Amino acid sequence: MAASLGISPAACAASAIRRVVEREAEFAAFAQTGIDELDRGEFIPHEVVMRDLDVMIAKHEARCRT
Repeated sequence: MAASLGISPAACAASAIRRVVEREAEFAAFAQTGIDELDRGEFIPHEVVMRDLDVMIAKHEARCRT
């Protein structure tokens, strides 16, 4: 792969490692955002989400039957 990119194997490895570390940091920040929202009470209870999904599914199924 390094040869196809015109770079050394070490540069290729360093680039790959850098991308993995950046993605891990982005995911950690994303996850922390959710944790912070939960800590502030900014969430929708599971039961409410499931109820709303059941209503949406029923409406969709009703449209499909016609």
